[in-house]
Amino acid sequence: MDSLHVFNRGSYIWGRSVHNVLDVTTQLGAKWAEFFTSLELHHGFNVNSRSHKWLLHYLFLPDINDELLFFTYTWNHHQIHIWGQCSCSPIDFFYFDMLVQDDVILPQNLELFGVDWEALWEPALADSQLQNNTITENTSSWIEGDLTVEDIGQLHTFISPWLPMLDHESLTQQWAQALAFVLGLNPNF
Repeated sequence: MDSLHVFNRGSYIWGRSVHNVLDVTTQLGAKWAEFFTSLELHHGFNVNSRSHKWLLHYLFLPDINDELLFFTYTWNHHQIHIWGQCSCSPIDFFYFDMLVQDDVILPQNLELFGVDWEALWEPALADSQLQNNTITENTSSWIEGDLTVEDIGQLHTFISPWLPMLDHESLTQQWAQALAFVLGLNPNF
């Protein structure tokens, strides 16, 4: 990369790129964090309630995942202009490197692709993982709700008019209506 440095242009790349992480945080994370804070301050979201967290996940996790998929797709297909070379996208670079290196990544190995194994086994990281992440059986990160399958079906039917709309006002209405609905089913929600 040193040979591509152009003087007096203010451009230079060194080390690993962190821009994609910053873009996700600023473009998606901040938007949703602001929205959830608004729900907490003005629309009854109780951050200490397991049931409220479940409802938040139920309502908005599909939208967040869709936005992340869209971001990933657009990021992987955006053109990178390298001085003196043709423009290519990150996905082009990925496939080209696979062809040049005769390296085939099988679908079952994609989860391991890009893992920095040396860093993963650093003693400080391993100690931190052991101290902060106890391993117990029968645990899950999934938050269970206090609604029956029938209740969830009724909730889905009730909120369906707001599902296709992703503007701030519609999402707020979706939350407020869903919260009122589940509180009607279960006042202790």
